[in-house]
Amino acid sequence: MLLHGVVVAHPSMLYDSPDESLSDSLVPSLFRRELRTKINFKPIVKPIVEGCDSDYDKARAIYKWICDNIDYDDGYRVHTADECYKLKRGTAQAYCELYYHMAESIDIKSRIIHGWVKDVDGEVDRSGHAWISTVLDGREVLLDLVRGAVHLYHGEFVHNNFVWPWFDVDPKFLIFTHYPFDDDDQYIDQPIDYEQFVSLPTAPIEWVAYNLNIDSLFDLAINQTLRLPEFYGADKLAPNIELLEIPLTRSLRVGQRYRFAVKLNSDKFDICLVNNHRFTKLDEWEYHGDGIYTIEYDLLDENSVSISYNEGDSKSWSAMVVYDVDEARVKDWNNVSSVSPLDHPDVRETKNLFRDSWVEMGVDNARLADLIRRYHVTKLPLVYKGMSKYLKVSSIPMNYELHVGKVYIFSFYSLGDYSFAIVEDQCDGGRVWHREFELGALGKQTLRIAPEEPGSLYISFSTDGSNFKHCIKYEVVTRE
Repeated sequence: MLLHGVVVAHPSMLYDSPDESLSDSLVPSLFRRELRTKINFKPIVKPIVEGCDSDYDKARAIYKWICDNIDYDDGYRVHTADECYKLKRGTAQAYCELYYHMAESIDIKSRIIHGWVKDVDGEVDRSGHAWISTVLDGREVLLDLVRGAVHLYHGEFVHNNFVWPWFDVDPKFLIFTHYPFDDDDQYIDQPIDYEQFVSLPTAPIEWVAYNLNIDSLFDLAINQTLRLPEFYGADKLAPNIELLEIPLTRSLRVGQRYRFAVKLNSDKFDICLVNNHRFTKLDEWEYHGDGIYTIEYDLLDENSVSISYNEGDSKSWSAMVVYDVDEARVKDWNNVSSVSPLDHPDVRETKNLFRDSWVEMGVDNARLADLIRRYHVTKLPLVYKGMSKYLKVSSIPMNYELHVGKVYIFSFYSLGDYSFAIVEDQCDGGRVWHREFELGALGKQTLRIAPEEPGSLYISFSTDGSNFKHCIKYEVVTRE
């Protein structure tokens, strides 16, 4: 039987109801027998805990050693500490008994808890499981050695790279997947009943690995309002990335602002927010020191949103958290327009929408969106990079296509002692220059022309009066 990719201790122990599981007569002898060993574990444990000052650190060292050195016995044959230590494999019961005796050899008290668990699909598996409660520095600490040690990968059990999510487990996290036979072993202020346990969602280990607020998640789940995003990559990313604050909801809404806070504990990884083709990388986040970054994020598109990461020099991004996005309503798109006018659906598909270039040219996003709507623009003129230091736009045609014989007004401000021209490069090879600008205040220059032939038309400038460079390009076509 599988639970989060881990096989339970003994596949034949079945109960018909939660009440039956509480009867000592129904608990298999495997779980009820006295724990014994013929091995003197004290000299074995001594080098493992060398350099550890507290019981907590010693227990961590024993836990880590077992997770790293004991394989999972999917044949369900090895159940005792002695067999487990000699063969370097065992069931959940064997893992627990090995920890029990190793800890006891250095006067750390522990006991084995038995109960039910949920499998990877969230179904209660009544074949039984075993985990540990150990007393460390005056408090009870819960740990699940099997889940800390291994996970199922392509049909085989492999050791976890990161074992710590299952050491010192928050009881409010553990109760999502582990239901002990004895209610006192839940270690929460108000123990839940079996029906509540069944109704709880299956908690991914990423909740712990990414350092989410378990108290908040538990309260949401008990109130049946917990709808979380999908999580990925804990075994690879923890403890390198912590999610200090994220929206605790399954889906987000267009036009709303959300706060994200992350902590990077390694410079090996980089993260960003991805929404459609919009990548919001860390250089757009606010840095607070100690690896902590925050951002107030405006959602501008209906496509899914992910917190994604890349590793090293990789140019590809992989998702670690994925949100759905609700279908946008009219008022949602109105919210988008108030924050980012060019991201409204009736504007954002406009071709040549190089928003930074237009802002640099003196046309802000709200004005540009208004012009696109007013003149039914489907394609904007092509603005050449770096031209904003020579002119600022006052009023120019906003459609890329101009019509032969129609009069257009070109008006802009010169930002220096430059010469300007409107140049027609006609399809038949001819070139027509227009330089009769009306000069106004603050360097404003205005020219009215009617293109004569199909071809290309440019707003051009020169710093010496002879060598002209193009700033903005149009295409001239014959009216149909």
